[in-house]
Amino acid sequence: MKVKYIAISAFLILSAAYFSENTSASGSSTMTSSSDIVPYTSPFNYTKEEVKSIVEMIIEDKTGMDVRNLPNDTYLVKDLGIDSLGMVEIIIECENFFQISFNEADALQYDYTIGQFVEMIWHFCTSDGDYNG
Repeated sequence: MKVKYIAISAFLILSAAYFSENTSASGSSTMTSSSDIVPYTSPFNYTKEEVKSIVEMIIEDKTGMDVRNLPNDTYLVKDLGIDSLGMVEIIIECENFFQISFNEADALQYDYTIGQFVEMIWHFCTSDGDYNG
């Protein structure tokens, strides 16, 4: 029970600090209005080919495998043997690079092919994050 209160207290303190940083001397907030924010989208306009090249580099960096010449229907887990930790690392690196966000747990429930994974990342770069692929 104490841990719950400590976590809530920390959240409130951090929220108060953030709010006070983003409030001008006159008391009005300088934060961006919610209408200016589009959640989950990448600020960049990548083509599908650019996404594929970047995803392939990320996979190569995280696994040491050269996947550039593999067909799009190659499965990341079943064919390449990438374990769940490797997939999480790849997903997080893609999120950081493309500045997108999606649920890692959902992504780990299914063994994507290279083509499907690229399609999912590209879709998040061009949509509002409601991908149901």
